[in-house]
Amino acid sequence: MDDNSKQPTINDVARLSGVSKRTVSRVLNNSPKVNAQTRKTIHAVIKELDFKPNRHARGLAGKKSYLVGMIYDNLDALFMDDTQRGLIEIFSKVGYELIIHPCSYTSETLLEDIHDFVSRAQVDGVVILPPVSELNHLTDNLQKTGLPYVRIASVKQDKIENIIVSKDRDAVFALTQKLISLGHSKIGFISGPTHYFSSQERLSGFHEAIDKSGHAIKAEWITHGDYSFDSGREAGLKLMKLQDRPTAIIASNDIMAIGAMHAVDELGFSVPEDVSIAGFDDNLIASKVLPPLTTIRRPVRRMAEQAAHKLLAQISDEKQSDAAQETFFTPELIIRRSTRDIS
Repeated sequence: MDDNSKQPTINDVARLSGVSKRTVSRVLNNSPKVNAQTRKTIHAVIKELDFKPNRHARGLAGKKSYLVGMIYDNLDALFMDDTQRGLIEIFSKVGYELIIHPCSYTSETLLEDIHDFVSRAQVDGVVILPPVSELNHLTDNLQKTGLPYVRIASVKQDKIENIIVSKDRDAVFALTQKLISLGHSKIGFISGPTHYFSSQERLSGFHEAIDKSGHAIKAEWITHGDYSFDSGREAGLKLMKLQDRPTAIIASNDIMAIGAMHAVDELGFSVPEDVSIAGFDDNLIASKVLPPLTTIRRPVRRMAEQAAHKLLAQISDEKQSDAAQETFFTPELIIRRSTRDIS
């Protein structure tokens, strides 16, 4: 094999960048000790050379596997896709590979299952998605083992270096206020599973907005689902069959909101002429249904990227830069044609 066919090495990157091998290594490990201009130069050389860090060699030298895990029990395909893309965007730049590990949130052997995964895969750290991320006994166990972790959740349950928080309560508060501004005083709510923090936060945001508005809320206008289409449909039928039915319905996720839209149609009503409906997540189908769904969009990919930065800081035992300290993310209200002004 001639010299031109050899794979570029870290020494080549260092020489062409005009820096030491140690500086290149720091950039590869996402260390904040390298200034922005030097980091930019090194990344440009890496791209030009198409340099790919040798994970095995780096692992032998630094006692790392250069593998990270993503632990989840979530059937939302869009959320999963955005999360994986965000994690891979950051991890791939520093030579890490992502291993996906599904599990059962309610399993009695969850701790043993995750322990076996971590031991078998020899990951350097894990990112944990909701609802699994809500389990404090899991993260307590990970802390005892010393394994770096970051969880994505809807409440601040941990130190800032270990958590990314989606401000679901504030988002639903804003959505409820928007419906009130459109003239709706009778608003129904389809909550998710009562033991999920995400469900509790979203319902709390709804209650806070109603209380602030001074409007009354009937207990029968609040019902529960399990984040599935069928549960949203059943809840929609229940709400629309009430003698004093709501003029607007908020569902804790888009799938239940779409189920409620089907219920409205089954009963001979129309959205939004007879009832406005809104969801949460901005699922891929939210903009495709008729009418397109008003909803709340979480910055999932940006949250995942930040989770990756936080995990890498722990793995490399480096202090996070100011930019890497961002913990709280505010979802965006997306107004579409499933809601209307009745004032």
